[in-house]
Amino acid sequence: MPLLFLLLFPLSAFAQKPDQKVVDLFNAGQDAHSRGNLEEAVKLYSQAIDLEPNIFQIHYQLGVALMSLNRPKEAIKSFETVTKLKPDFAKAFNGLGEAQVEVSDLIGALDSFGKATQIDTNFAKAHANLGLVQAKLAAGSSDPVAQYAKARAELETAIRLGDKSGRTVATLAELRARTGDRDGAIELLGQMIGSQPDNLDLRLSRAKLLMEEKDYSGAVADLSIIYKAKPSADVASAIADSYVKLNKRDSAIEILADYTHRDPKNEKIAAAYTSLMIEAGRGEEIVDSLKEMLAKQPNNAALLISIGDLYAPNHPEQAVEFYLRAFSLDSKNIDYRLKLGSALVRSKQSDKGLALLKSVVHDRPDDYVAHANLATALFTLKDYNDAAVEYQWIVNSRPQQAIGYYFLALSLDKQELHEQALPAYESFLKLADPVVNKNEIEAANLRLPGLKRLIAEKKGKKHP
Repeated sequence: MPLLFLLLFPLSAFAQKPDQKVVDLFNAGQDAHSRGNLEEAVKLYSQAIDLEPNIFQIHYQLGVALMSLNRPKEAIKSFETVTKLKPDFAKAFNGLGEAQVEVSDLIGALDSFGKATQIDTNFAKAHANLGLVQAKLAAGSSDPVAQYAKARAELETAIRLGDKSGRTVATLAELRARTGDRDGAIELLGQMIGSQPDNLDLRLSRAKLLMEEKDYSGAVADLSIIYKAKPSADVASAIADSYVKLNKRDSAIEILADYTHRDPKNEKIAAAYTSLMIEAGRGEEIVDSLKEMLAKQPNNAALLISIGDLYAPNHPEQAVEFYLRAFSLDSKNIDYRLKLGSALVRSKQSDKGLALLKSVVHDRPDDYVAHANLATALFTLKDYNDAAVEYQWIVNSRPQQAIGYYFLALSLDKQELHEQALPAYESFLKLADPVVNKNEIEAANLRLPGLKRLIAEKKGKKHP
């Protein structure tokens, strides 16, 4: 919620002239308040109230000062006193509502802002605040569409009355989009940006809508202006995602590289940057620069993971070194465990990776990569029974992927479960790619006659 502004009340504002000491304390409080000396202002207002508790203006100014000091619970008491002393003072109800929002009393705020707009129908800020609270409450209501419509009406009134703040306009645009008028939302934001080109909140709102509309070029235009003025990981990520959608991978890499140098500890950005560089076949270009950064920040887990990712495709044994260092810094990180376990399997150290991969599957049971690497580890270690369980999960998860059936068949075959192995081989042959799976197809075709003979001779084991 927007914070309240100081109202300077002249002596003539009081209905009856109070004691001169009260006036002096109040005026001194206002002077301190206007200079930004809020603690002193609170002290002086409180002293004035102790001498004369029935002057609403003093309670109001005290509430405003307390809000500026981020003390909303105390401010609520001050504003409630004002509403009792001066029940037709709309600004007091608006101040009370803003304080209630700060303590998450949205229902109370809804009532306070509603009263403010009833007292003064032209109070733009109160209409805006009412609309903002209605929008927050709408999602949990029994009829969100109707509530969104009410919120939209209040915000439109606020704008018509002159409140064109970024938050008001952005929320109204969001509500228009939620109620099916996405074009109207984009148009509204465009109009406001035309008169407020430096308003980053409005540009961010429009960028989000443009991305939803798949207008990635338009989104990048707004996001780039935001990033230049106020670089952040979220904006850098959104720009990169938009560039990727536009098939401009080099531009995506450029923005991620820029933010990585700004904030090398940001794990999400570092991972996205590394991934795109690997996809572009440019992984080697950044190894040295990342290592230089690592030399200055040896305990930066995000950097360690990024370097490990660069080595993982072709040099998993080197990747293990960096993944292990990151894991030692944060052993609870599931992604670190998965990367380390997978690299250990690929570097022929399945015995060391097994426990890590099992823990990942336990913590993230639907992770395909974890199951695939665990299955490989178990198969490599000749634990064919447990490997078959994992490969069965894999073929259930991705029934159109051929290779899972092949290793399921092998795992069953190794246990002499011939009758179960046969349909797995047959499923593999139906789905296999003649080029990609050439070697496995040849092996399966060589095995099938003997397997069928064993089945016919009733040799092998029955599945328990």
